[in-house]
Amino acid sequence: MIPVDEFWQYSINTYRKKDVKRACLILQDELNANVNVLLFCMYLADKKTAISAEALQYLQHLIQASDDQIKAHREKRKALKTMGGDLYKKALDEELKMERAIQDILLEAFSSAELPMRNTDSFSQAIKGYLLSFDKTLVFESTHIHAINTLAANI
Repeated sequence: MIPVDEFWQYSINTYRKKDVKRACLILQDELNANVNVLLFCMYLADKKTAISAEALQYLQHLIQASDDQIKAHREKRKALKTMGGDLYKKALDEELKMERAIQDILLEAFSSAELPMRNTDSFSQAIKGYLLSFDKTLVFESTHIHAINTLAANI
């Protein structure tokens, strides 16, 4: 089993890298990717553990309701940003708690026998398959390929 704090710290340290953050946000904003799923895939690759696109899609399914709640909360937090102050900081803290809860779901599912692990893919193949689950007609643009390659380079 993966220690919860280990994955959280990995996520914080990895996301702090400017190019990783930018790549994650491109994939989130343009293709609906969940940043926690992307970071989890990076974490597993760093630990020399492959995961299939099918497994990533399953994980997304498990977190979808929480992901929708975070998206709504994020929009409210962004609106508070111009106001600054305590309300914005409180909203940011709440969002981080929600992100942490998603990571708990990911870790629990990964540790269970229910996660479909067959046909493990390379990091890039897994991410592309995961992203295609949102839109089967998706054609990856150069910015998307660059973002995926940036994540792979930071493992």
